Amino acid sequence: LSPDTRVNLVESIIIWLSLCVYEDKVNRLISLYQAGNLEEYTLELAVKTVWRESDHPYWRIFEVENALQIRQEQYHVAQSLIHNQGQVMQLNMGKGKTRVILPMLVMFYSFKKSRDAVTRLHFLSALYEEAFGYFSNHLCASILRIKICSMPFCRDVALSAELIADMKFAIETCLLEGGAIVMAPEHRLSLLLKAKELAFEGQVELAALISNDLLGMKYRDILDECDEMLRHRYQLVYAIGQSAALPSGSSRWTAAQALLSAIVELQDILTSHPEACKLNKDAITGEWPSIQFYEGEALDAMLGKQAERRSPRRKGGGLMWELARTVMSNPPHELLWLVNHPLSDEIMQTICDEDYGVLISDLPKNHLQDVLMLRGLLAGGVLCHCLLKRHRVSFGVARPGKKKLAVPFRAADTPDLRSEFAHPDCALVFTMLSYYHDGLVADEFHSTLACLMRQNRNAKHSIYDGWFLTSRDKIQSEDPSLLHSLDDVDKLDISNAVQVKLMHRLFCRNMLVVNYFLNNLVFNRETEQFDARLTATSWDLAANATGNVVGFSGTNDNHRILPGYVKQYIPGRNDTDGTLQDIAATNGRMLDVILKRTLEVYQLPSNQTIVDYICSSPQVLHAIIDCGALLAGVDLPMLSVNLLSSLPEDDVDGILFFDNEVRDWVILERSGRQYPKDLSPVEEDRVFAIFDEPRCRGTDLKLRADAVAVLTLGPNLCKDKLLQGAGRLRKLERSQNLVMVGGADVFTKMHELQSRRRMKAMKHPRQECNPTSLVLAWLVNNTVDTTASGLNNWANQGLFHCTISEKDPKLAVTDEKVQLEDMYGTQFGRKSVIESFDNIVEYHMSRTGGRELLSDKMASLVESISLQIKSYGRDFKFNVHGCDEECERELELEIEEEEEMEKEIPSVKPRDETDWEFSEVFNVDDPTSLPAIVGVSTLRKFLIKYVSPRSLANIDWSEHIVCTKNFVKSIVGNDVSLNSYLRVINGAVYFPNRMWLLVSDYELNEILREFWQRDSRDEAKCHQLLHINCVRCSLDEGTEMLLRCMPTYIAGSRRMSAYEIINNNTMASLQLFAGESMYATEERKKALKAVLRGKSGFDLCPKKAALELIDMRGMERLFP
Repeated sequence: LSPDTRVNLVESIIIWLSLCVYEDKVNRLISLYQAGNLEEYTLELAVKTVWRESDHPYWRIFEVENALQIRQEQYHVAQSLIHNQGQVMQLNMGKGKTRVILPMLVMFYSFKKSRDAVTRLHFLSALYEEAFGYFSNHLCASILRIKICSMPFCRDVALSAELIADMKFAIETCLLEGGAIVMAPEHRLSLLLKAKELAFEGQVELAALISNDLLGMKYRDILDECDEMLRHRYQLVYAIGQSAALPSGSSRWTAAQALLSAIVELQDILTSHPEACKLNKDAITGEWPSIQFYEGEALDAMLGKQAERRSPRRKGGGLMWELARTVMSNPPHELLWLVNHPLSDEIMQTICDEDYGVLISDLPKNHLQDVLMLRGLLAGGVLCHCLLKRHRVSFGVARPGKKKLAVPFRAADTPDLRSEFAHPDCALVFTMLSYYHDGLVADEFHSTLACLMRQNRNAKHSIYDGWFLTSRDKIQSEDPSLLHSLDDVDKLDISNAVQVKLMHRLFCRNMLVVNYFLNNLVFNRETEQFDARLTATSWDLAANATGNVVGFSGTNDNHRILPGYVKQYIPGRNDTDGTLQDIAATNGRMLDVILKRTLEVYQLPSNQTIVDYICSSPQVLHAIIDCGALLAGVDLPMLSVNLLSSLPEDDVDGILFFDNEVRDWVILERSGRQYPKDLSPVEEDRVFAIFDEPRCRGTDLKLRADAVAVLTLGPNLCKDKLLQGAGRLRKLERSQNLVMVGGADVFTKMHELQSRRRMKAMKHPRQECNPTSLVLAWLVNNTVDTTASGLNNWANQGLFHCTISEKDPKLAVTDEKVQLEDMYGTQFGRKSVIESFDNIVEYHMSRTGGRELLSDKMASLVESISLQIKSYGRDFKFNVHGCDEECERELELEIEEEEEMEKEIPSVKPRDETDWEFSEVFNVDDPTSLPAIVGVSTLRKFLIKYVSPRSLANIDWSEHIVCTKNFVKSIVGNDVSLNSYLRVINGAVYFPNRMWLLVSDYELNEILREFWQRDSRDEAKCHQLLHINCVRCSLDEGTEMLLRCMPTYIAGSRRMSAYEIINNNTMASLQLFAGESMYATEERKKALKAVLRGKSGFDLCPKKAALELIDMRGMERLFP
């Protein structure tokens, strides 16, 4: 084509693309008008193209392929990010940040003539896989064909010069082809730390290759959800050096367990302060009463801190002093030296007074360690800090998992498996609380009993007597007849599975039993500490050699303590773009919408759960947005079943929730079927949606236009989290509504805030009387406190980054301080942020050579940190104990396995199969008449005895299926679950009475040998040896099978239909047991439903058990 013709062709294509966009727009307008949605109609009509199609034809292609039109504000935000490096922007939820603006940026840089930098897209770990899939589908698998790469990295990757060269080649190829790299923050930071680790170990050349060839390339960094990604709490740590046992470990966990036992004894104090804490008053003696502290003035009063402030030397009331007295008067065996000690007054003062900084030098070293640990827990605030956190929301034990210690939780029921608590004593207390809450699982309890039995006789009796005494009331209430059989350790037999199972039920939450398990089987093994650490923080994430980094998010609460490389975009007076000026009002507009669209603010009574509220609410509800983590610990599949039965059928056709097993959104239909969201026939606007806490950010669902959602409130909830949650309702500004629900702990804090602002409230009575206004005031107050408490940590991370950048990598190594003297041997109290900052500056400058060695760029960043602290930290103080530090830590040589590989199947021994007279098969017409040595049993009995869950027995298995003992018992051991050792169904023997005998492969070979030696011409009485898949195919397709009644003579063979020997019910049972989930015919599907319905009527329990059976077989869960 001539140049003019090519130009005309391109112009014609652009015109055609524009017409396609407008055609889609007209169709949308017609649909909205016909639906009577005039507000949406008006908004759609207002959208117009404000950019030149000839400048960005690729955007037109994107519009056509995705049936959308780029909005004005989306274009202006994209343009602002393109032309303003180092800027992060706020855009309201639901405005297309991830789905439209990010692809616009990728396309712009991909089709840019001068490709001078590789585009890196950063996504939070929880959104990483979804984002990679979206960009692959909409940019790569499209007409645009933009290459989307992923380069995950962790510490366990064994780097070599060849591998680094391959990685460099992949990145350069991505640059040449105009692609983009999708990554999570830890991928990038881990590679940075790997270079420093190699340099520290002396592998300088390899470290230089990483720094120059990989990290040194020019990148363009785009950060999604940057307010969360650049949060000051985030850090990645490489533990390096030699590992050693936790110093004074025994003193640490003994002191913690003594105080936790003491607080259980002081429940009278706790119950007299209901505004300071809650507990389970009906807890069984010897078990943890689920104590939870509420932060605030009421807690200070209960602890005795207010009286202490008035008279620091007063040894008066308050829970803190009472705990110390209880431990000193009735200590555990290891702390008996405290009783009537001549220095008891000084010891008490040391333990309880945070301003008391004099070490008691007259004590032996081991006794001093005990006192220091008690001091850290009480005066240092470690115990109080841990009791303020919520189990399964802030901490917990990840089960199943490799770690036995508690780990931080990213959200409700979402453990961060790569993280750990940096404060060793917080890790200990959180671990104890986790096991007190959850109890020991069967394997842990059995190991505990085995460990007890290895003790000498006296110790064994003494320890078990304590267990029995504290659990006596529970045994008495459940089954008094067991008192005599369990009252002596000599009566225990850990090889008796029935007795161990019974004991597990009675003792699994006994605090003494849990303590014994932790002290002997967990703490000694898992509390090792390393000499030093390498740390990377959000400052390293925001760092870019050319300053080419941008980001955006729906909220901006964190903008005052962002890394110094980026700044929050705030429109200035000279900024004439009205759209960008409008963005500055995002927070105010969203708060105004919440004020107007909140129907009710409801306080849950102590006897009501959030689930009870949803089921009994007079208001028709369509979703729950669990910002406050009130669903923590709730089984979402079972919750969905319960909700489905209580919600109106004419309004809700299914429950939509995120299934952690399949890692996808699924819809539970009223028929009992559960499908992935994209495969279910139920539309999103006909479901009740469950946004559990991890899904309250970044999730986009199309709920009905008039949806009413329950939004939960939890302790210390901040504005950004609530706004992100409310933003799940994409049409909240127009037609959707909220109902806010919280517990007594939340409303107590609100009322405290209201009391403190009473004088101000009198000036604006109407505003203060609005419950929603009170909630928002509480949120803003929490946000201010959270930002203020983060100033010190933000400044410390910033100074650390500035003082080690562009210097010897060995300066990045810092020593771990875990000695009790270093942690608790000085005064605590509260320091001002500015006072602490001066100490931080002195520390970092002294260890790295001072200010004169800083580059101009780093010196400028240090100065900006100083100005920020002086500006915002003047009126704030913080506690000096560092309890809240947690880190994403990669231990040296720790092997990171895929999640599906984390379940380690115990080593077992295969069972030698029993020989029997295999020719007997042909001498009986009924397999149950075979000799006893064959061990024939029905499929139902086999599953009940050897496979879990027991609800498999509720399935109506065909009575025409039996199996041999060799088929059943694949491994040695009578009490071993066979879940992981089920045999595959290959061949089976068909008997004249229409029974099917499942046999092992060994038996199959032997019976086949006998079969070929038979000589029978009677088809009606002939036994058949058949492959199940052949029978199924014949049944599915309606074809005939070749059956041989006299195998030695081909002439004796004939063809017959599978229907003559097997029915759909029996075949459905065989397929289900084999783990199949695809059923070819409607008759088979009906038979499957009958099998799952069970004999007692339709029930979801058999289906749930069947799904677990399919998982055991490793099949996909695609039930019809």
